[in-house]
Amino acid sequence: MFEFLFDFIRGMGTIEFIVVMAAFGVFLYFSKKFIKTLITALWVIIASALFPIILIKVLEYPMELSVSTIFSFVTMGLALFMVYLYGKLIYKGLSILEKAGKVFVYPFTYKRKKKKEKMDKNVEKFFKEKEKKEKEESNAPKVVGKKKKDEEDDYVVIKEPKEEE
Repeated sequence: MFEFLFDFIRGMGTIEFIVVMAAFGVFLYFSKKFIKTLITALWVIIASALFPIILIKVLEYPMELSVSTIFSFVTMGLALFMVYLYGKLIYKGLSILEKAGKVFVYPFTYKRKKKKEKMDKNVEKFFKEKEKKEKEESNAPKVVGKKKKDEEDDYVVIKEPKEEE
């Protein structure tokens, strides 16, 4: 019963076998996606066909219930489903492109990130030094008075800083 399968595998080389198995795996994956999409489309058709019936019979909406009404709702439902699938395809494609882009851009952003960290450390060091200088200057004696222009004396009053507890 399985003799054909074993003869088929024995007749292939290793690389050919790997390629055939990979292609078979891809085929199964896309077949599953296709069947899942068909089942979802079937549910959309059923829901779209039931919508005008429920709208007219249960909610008593003033509209004529006919085959053309049901067919138009089914058509609109499938059109919306196709728009949804198209949007989903674009979203997934952009997500894949974003992930691939991050891989290619990472070396450049890594260098920029390192440069930014180094710059941040330098800025932080500058402000610490500035703060330290301001603190030292605040502890230094302060000049209180000024020499008047017509005064010949060269003195100023120096006031000692208050000790902080």
